[in-house]
Amino acid sequence: MEPCSCDTFVALPPATVENRIIFGKNSDRPCDEVQEVVYFPAAVHDNLGEPLKCTYIEIDQVPETYAIVLSRPAWLWGAEMGANEHGVCIGNEAVWGREDVCDEEALLGMDLVRLGLERANTAEKALDVIIYLLEKYGQGGNCSEGRMVFSYHNSFLIADRNEAWILETAGKYWAAEKVQERVRNISNQLSITTKIDREHPAMRNYAKQKGWWDGKKEFDFAATYSYLDTAKMMTSSGRYCEGYKLLDKHKATWESASLFVASSCCVSSPCGRHHSWAGCTIFHAGRLSLRGTLLACGAPPRGGHPCMGGHSLRTSALRMGQLHTGQGGPGFEPRTSHVVDGRPNHWAKSTALNASLIFI
Repeated sequence: MEPCSCDTFVALPPATVENRIIFGKNSDRPCDEVQEVVYFPAAVHDNLGEPLKCTYIEIDQVPETYAIVLSRPAWLWGAEMGANEHGVCIGNEAVWGREDVCDEEALLGMDLVRLGLERANTAEKALDVIIYLLEKYGQGGNCSEGRMVFSYHNSFLIADRNEAWILETAGKYWAAEKVQERVRNISNQLSITTKIDREHPAMRNYAKQKGWWDGKKEFDFAATYSYLDTAKMMTSSGRYCEGYKLLDKHKATWESASLFVASSCCVSSPCGRHHSWAGCTIFHAGRLSLRGTLLACGAPPRGGHPCMGGHSLRTSALRMGQLHTGQGGPGFEPRTSHVVDGRPNHWAKSTALNASLIFI
């Protein structure tokens, strides 16, 4: 059975106050895996003849890379999620579908997250970087350090100070959607349907050759490249639908005095039951502190709640980022106050103890 795990979201103005863009992700990984929060400074690379070693393969280096903060499993090169000095944020999700997953070692989706952050100063440039590297080197390889073989395709949510993009892949084929809604989320399923703003040039012909699309009806990426009934996608009880409903529910009630973040982190209640999407933790980042407010405890939706506690895959890390639209220069603002000089704020949790809400 394929495990259900991560969730990523973005909220854009006018759903947010004071022209903020809010990005968040939780990372569900093996419960005994160490996931660390790490910083890498900007760098100039003079020796371009020396290849860059990613998790499994070597690729060409670029002349300059940006400063980044990552949440990553300690054993690999890439990252589950992160941000760079220009306010670009990326998180990825494991997805499966009709196209076979490649076990051959190539770039992991987590490698592509880091490469997009290191090499791009806007969301769309990061999209370009990931697409280029995906087509040049491919994706594949074991995403688990132990004996368990855990391979998948990837989807990405990429945001910056001005916009956000969704990129979803099936092998070397891909589709991208520019986020126009006020809130958008991704989980462990394809979610781009008929709104496709960019795509692999051979994506539709390949689907026709495989017999997945007749070439006549409107092309639906998720329905074609997976087994989803996309007509029911927004009415099901799965995590993707529940996540969207939570974001949509709160988008009109965000307070002007504080940052209102619906995170994808859930915790266990004192009675031992898990909070579902309906009982997610809502964070208000005030001027001096970060405090959590628990909503009602409820039963997990079918397909798993966002925080996979009590499971071999658990929520091992969480990241939230606050960006001001079109403002600020390079750099990070590490404090839990509001944005200073337009620089982004980031909060990170790096522990598999779901009842522990300790952020840095």
